Amino acid sequence: MNKVLHVLNSMNVGGAETFIMNVFRNIDHSRVQFDFLLNEKENFYAEEIASLGGKIFFILPRHCGFLRYHTIMKQFFKNHQGEYIAIHQHLSSLSSIEPLAAACQFGYPIRIAHSHSSSAPKSLLHRGLHYCNKLRIAGVATHYLGCSDLALRWVFGHTSAFPGAQMVNNGINTAAFAYNETTRQRLRRQLKLDGKLVFGHVGRFCEMKNHHFLLKVFERFLQINPQAHLLLVGTGPLLPASRQLAQEWNIDKQVSFLGLRSDVAELLQAMDIFLFPSFFEGLPVALVEAQCAGLKVYCSDRITRDIALTDNIKFLDIASPAERWASFIASDYDGYIRRDVSQIIVDSGFGIGKTIQFLMDHLYCPTHE
Repeated sequence: MNKVLHVLNSMNVGGAETFIMNVFRNIDHSRVQFDFLLNEKENFYAEEIASLGGKIFFILPRHCGFLRYHTIMKQFFKNHQGEYIAIHQHLSSLSSIEPLAAACQFGYPIRIAHSHSSSAPKSLLHRGLHYCNKLRIAGVATHYLGCSDLALRWVFGHTSAFPGAQMVNNGINTAAFAYNETTRQRLRRQLKLDGKLVFGHVGRFCEMKNHHFLLKVFERFLQINPQAHLLLVGTGPLLPASRQLAQEWNIDKQVSFLGLRSDVAELLQAMDIFLFPSFFEGLPVALVEAQCAGLKVYCSDRITRDIALTDNIKFLDIASPAERWASFIASDYDGYIRRDVSQIIVDSGFGIGKTIQFLMDHLYCPTHE
């Protein structure tokens, strides 16, 4: 059995984490096993990882001291030399590629750099490290992956790695997300949403997700249709500020903050419209899931067009005022008939089976090459 070590900050609910868990749940555990090297000790998926046979190792984050971090990182990979066939590091930028460098030093045969974003925070230090490490990445990684063309260009553009970089679709279990009217009615009754036009969003409460604008669009839409309701799934540093905005704009009774949920597939059934006004993304798994559920999706024009898997998604100018978004949604959604489009998602290459096949054939079981 081949063992793969996934390296990232945490295993809480997010795009990269969702991708990893979708693969972990569906991969052949008799052939491949996942372990994790993380910075954070509190992790939403910790129990499920353990139930699937995975181990979690922790290492101090870099901000606790670079020299200490570097020393501990090297020691970890020295201690586990020969244990893992592949090191799979998940990146939003190249600001920290020390795990790949340590794995390279100690001879790990497959070292994967996997880009999940198309930009990064505005910190000068963060961006400086990102561009400096473009000079190093081809020397420490053996394989270069991205969830979209934008994600590939952000991390590997203008490097010698770029010609060999490959796109890997954020595949999902389409059967779990396919439109189901019975589930929809049950959830809407439970959430007391009968007769409501339900907006939804799934994502971490952070700057890039643009919850301030999302709430403003919804506030403006309520002036058009007072029977609307908004479901917000997730947590994060800007959650308190978002709650405060809802109160200040007198829409808190029409907004439900649901926190972290393990039943996102069912919650999507209860929704009608999915809002996603992010400033930047790689290729959001949430939008694959929302389209699979048959929702009408309205997202920022900063998001890659690679995510347009169905005709149910529209890209709106993030610089446009919230009023324009609200009025467009009201007119565009009118008359929409929801249906099962899960086969379209499969045919587009976003079924989890195709994603796993690529990983197994090219990375996790290299004898198949």
